[in-house]
Amino acid sequence: MTASRIVADPRAVEPLPAGVNLIHIGPQKTGSTAIQGVMHQRRTQLAELGVVYPGPTMRPLAAGAEIGFSIPRGKAAAPPGAWDDLVAQVSQPGTRRVCISHEAFGRATPAQVDRIIGDLGGERPHVLAVLRRYDSYLPSQWQQRVKAGELRSYDAWLRIVLEGSRGDYAWRNVWMPHDTVELVRRWGQRVGPENITLLVGDEADRTLLPDVFERLLALPAASLHGESRRNGANRSLSYPETELLRSTMAYWAEQKLPSQEAFRLLHKGLVATLVRSPYPVDEQRIPPLPGWAHDRVVELSDARIAGLREAGVRILGDLEKLRVEPREADAAQPPGEVETVSMITAQRAVQGLIKGAMWKPPAAASGSDASASPQPVEPQVGLLTRVRRRLSRR
Repeated sequence: MTASRIVADPRAVEPLPAGVNLIHIGPQKTGSTAIQGVMHQRRTQLAELGVVYPGPTMRPLAAGAEIGFSIPRGKAAAPPGAWDDLVAQVSQPGTRRVCISHEAFGRATPAQVDRIIGDLGGERPHVLAVLRRYDSYLPSQWQQRVKAGELRSYDAWLRIVLEGSRGDYAWRNVWMPHDTVELVRRWGQRVGPENITLLVGDEADRTLLPDVFERLLALPAASLHGESRRNGANRSLSYPETELLRSTMAYWAEQKLPSQEAFRLLHKGLVATLVRSPYPVDEQRIPPLPGWAHDRVVELSDARIAGLREAGVRILGDLEKLRVEPREADAAQPPGEVETVSMITAQRAVQGLIKGAMWKPPAAASGSDASASPQPVEPQVGLLTRVRRRLSRR
């Protein structure tokens, strides 16, 4: 094992040499959407500065689908040749730099890693991943999975993720990209650990990620600053919003209602309306990890830090920022059942269902997987009934 090279100040990192293809692999919930949105909007300006951000979309969903990555529900089926088109865009000779960003790459199998690097890496591939503390990532990931159809409660989902096996999709979805030592091993076998950069994320510093991309790609300072038009379109849900959504989806699954209608009403209506609305400031965020989960995460974070120190990669920032400290004696218990939601959330939920009822798929989505329905797991109902009763008493 080789000691990793630590760059204490991420903003002091040296630019990658000209001719390098930077493969940004996320993973999910580490700020990928924001940086992708800005680079997508400024693709022309980037090209003028010698950086190719292959298009035409924020991330290569269609191309990725051709090598086995899923397309989100409701997106058009991948057109044939999307991967070849992407390869052609990044394979032009010259001294320019190339950046390909797709957080799904963080879940790549060894065979997919071989394909990505072999086709997109060029002669000088370099891999970038962003690291997030486990105790902030897991609550965020649970609510994100509820948006996608997860019906298990917060505590039940954590039991699978922290105590389950590789056979469960929820476990694989978390740890394929976020077991960072294993992630480095998979990609390092193909590109060499010396060609991997890990950035220790800082949730309090919103400009860190664009600043690091600017440095790596030799771009002018602040050229990737500014809000993406999509930055406000995928906010995290509050805990009551998440439980309202989960209960509604569970009821839909229990009643065996049509999956096409579930997609239209729930995903294009309810979910879309909530995430595009301002955060309900009076509602609780996703609770901290319960005590039993916190203890397990302490162990996992300690092993992660120790493994990365000897991984032979370049690390930007302080690995100690990833350490989860042992819990206090009064650590959080499993969160209780949500009894109410705010009036504004109830109003938005109704408005969202109405919008969903009026939504019509675009012609381009005729080949989408919009008919896919959420997997029914541990249905729980009753929240909507309680909300309706409480509203009626106002």
